[in-house]
Amino acid sequence: MDDLQFERAEFGAAPPARNCTGCHQPIVGHYFDVNGQPFCEACTVSIRQAHGDSPGGAAFGRALGAGLVAGAVGSSLYYLVAKISGYQLSIIAIAVGFLVGRAVRWATGGRGGVIYQVLAVVLTYAAIAFSWVPFLAERESGRVGVLDIVQQTPAILSLPIMIGLERPFSLVILGIGLWEAWKFTAPVPLAISGPFAAAAPGAPASPPPVLPTPGP
Repeated sequence: MDDLQFERAEFGAAPPARNCTGCHQPIVGHYFDVNGQPFCEACTVSIRQAHGDSPGGAAFGRALGAGLVAGAVGSSLYYLVAKISGYQLSIIAIAVGFLVGRAVRWATGGRGGVIYQVLAVVLTYAAIAFSWVPFLAERESGRVGVLDIVQQTPAILSLPIMIGLERPFSLVILGIGLWEAWKFTAPVPLAISGPFAAAAPGAPASPPPVLPTPGP
């Protein structure tokens, strides 16, 4: 009998085990691709339900509160940087837009939307404008009360524009800061594909079979 020669057949590697991006548990059975990330079936159902429901008035209230806090932090940051460095750095406006935009987006559970974009832009502009209040108080030797601030609100809100007309670079930075707030609160489209087969966690790949090949 002629000797038999053996060769191994080439097979694709087994699909790697995956963890769900939502619950961080190993995915067994099938998974879905949600905006480029793997999710288990249960988390995908929850995402579909949450994305389809309206955030409601409570979400707007949370977004308003979170945006106000972020704006206050941004205004304080602007003042502290100017106080310590001796320079009024308009580039801090970008940081204010980032903080407010992220805060509003967090409060809505990452949903975003036009109404939240407008809210973030308004809060960012107001935070940048009111960051000048401490400078005005120092100029008046601290004799600035809450009633004075309320009465001077229209003038305070016009400050970023007035300063920008004198220093166009400040106006550019202001626009970038407002764009940051708008960008971070934009709605995120939901793209779901699947289901796809997932490898069992910890399951070793099956060894390729050995196929006999008759000798010459």
